[in-house]
Amino acid sequence: MSEKNGPSGQKKDLSVFGKGTIAAIIGIFALLIIALVLINPGVSSNQSPAATPQVCSGKVIDYINTNLASPGQTASLNSITENNGIYTIRSWYQSREISVYATKDCALLFTTAVNMNAAAAQAATPQVCSGKVIDYINTNLASPGQTASLINITEDNGIYTIRSWYQSREISVYATKDCALLFTTAVNMNAATATPTPTRVPVKSARPVVDLYVMAFCPYGTQAETVMRPVVDLLGSTADIRVRYITTVSGSTPDSVKSLHGPPEAREDLMQLCVMTAYPEKYWNYLKDFNNQCYPVWQNASALASCRKNVLASLGIDASKIDTCVTGSEGIALLRSDEIKADNNDATASPTLIINGVKYSGARTPEAYKQAICDSFDTAPTACMTSLSTQQAANSGGGCG
Repeated sequence: MSEKNGPSGQKKDLSVFGKGTIAAIIGIFALLIIALVLINPGVSSNQSPAATPQVCSGKVIDYINTNLASPGQTASLNSITENNGIYTIRSWYQSREISVYATKDCALLFTTAVNMNAAAAQAATPQVCSGKVIDYINTNLASPGQTASLINITEDNGIYTIRSWYQSREISVYATKDCALLFTTAVNMNAATATPTPTRVPVKSARPVVDLYVMAFCPYGTQAETVMRPVVDLLGSTADIRVRYITTVSGSTPDSVKSLHGPPEAREDLMQLCVMTAYPEKYWNYLKDFNNQCYPVWQNASALASCRKNVLASLGIDASKIDTCVTGSEGIALLRSDEIKADNNDATASPTLIINGVKYSGARTPEAYKQAICDSFDTAPTACMTSLSTQQAANSGGGCG
């Protein structure tokens, strides 16, 4: 499988598993896989003072609402409990209860947990836990034919950090001290928020070509789609705005498609492209309904299939027609075309916004997206005088890739 260089020169693995942020907390963070070269685990401990449940729950909810919640949405606290040596914070968001997790010092936030135990466990030694984590990854998470190996394990923030080697890169995952819960992505709530860099000088045209490159199950990508929707409603008749998908296609069947979050994402990339082609007038409604209803359950195959079926039916989309496109040559050709365009534009991370060939790097708000597109017209249409929301997208600056 080919690899592509992503932001900061890191390599992008196109067959990883994952999930992520609160977009479907919120959506939920991209599950990244792991790695290894067997060496002595060498455990060190980096402990910080514990935060009280009240302080930590307040900090987590504030962080979510400031950095992760979708525009116009807020989370509120239901309860906080101590389980597995960490805090479990149950919150109410978008009319449903969702749990997130924080270390006892309230420094690291986890939006998705993988339960490696059927029942509660006692505290595990570093050696036992590192072996269990690597075995679990290779059995349940690694791509076919790929294995992860251990670099080392340390104790930080009251949990284990397991550093591993996978597909020529080092990646860290995290486990509770009883080795019951596995976290593949952590958010450092103490880190400073990066300031977006300004957008480069626009290239102007009569009808700007706007390509938003995403991965269907990247939480940052789904957030960018939500941000772009009001811009499409406003400028869709005067600018050429479309979503494109970041994958690697190595053959002529859906099984040959590699996407960052595994086969389920590859299939949904194909689904969305086929809906876009067969029902262009319904595509953005499909995205909205799928992201709101189905994306939160993407790791449950039966729930995902049922939800997708209901969304297609509710929009009057012929599921058999879309399936024919997905499983046949049409879908692969569409995806391969997007792959070529992504390569040409160096679009390796989700989301990447390209306007008339210029990579956008500003704020992720409807107004900022709109203004960048309006600045790329030879003569801006009157619709550009309409103001859109300036609320910053969740966890601005994040991406999958």
